Amino acid sequence: MKVPHVIWGLAVCVSASCSSNDCRGSLAEVGRGCPATFDGTEAELPACPLPAGSQIVRNCDDGILITFSTGYVGQECFYDLATHALVGADIFSDTPSYCGGSFGKVAGRLPFSSCRSSVPALQSDCSTGDGGAD
Repeated sequence: MKVPHVIWGLAVCVSASCSSNDCRGSLAEVGRGCPATFDGTEAELPACPLPAGSQIVRNCDDGILITFSTGYVGQECFYDLATHALVGADIFSDTPSYCGGSFGKVAGRLPFSSCRSSVPALQSDCSTGDGGAD
C-alpha cells in the first residue's frame, strides 16, 4: 500500500528526523538531489528525479520547501526565502536504511512542521511527465 507522501514525510519527521536523536549528514550528501537554488516558481521547478510520484512546492514563513516523493522514498529540499539558496534537506524511505535503522536522514535547517501541512503553491505528477520547467 502506498503511503501518501505528505503523511509519510510527517511520519519521518515525527519518528526520526526531527527528534533530538537525529540521523544527520552533510548538506552535500543529503541534499545531493536538490537544486543549489530555487525561487519557488514554476519556471524554476526542477525535472522530476524519478519517473513516478510527485513534486510539491510549499511557500512557508521560514522558506520554500520542495518535496519529491513516490510514496515509498523521497526527498525534501528547503530554500532560504531571501537568497533562494539550499539551506536544508532530508531524505526518507519506507525501510530503515539510514544511520543503522532510521527511516530518514537530515542536514542543515529544515522548515517548521506546519510548513509540511500548508497548502501547496505548486504540485506536479511525475508519472505524467509534467514535472519541471520546459
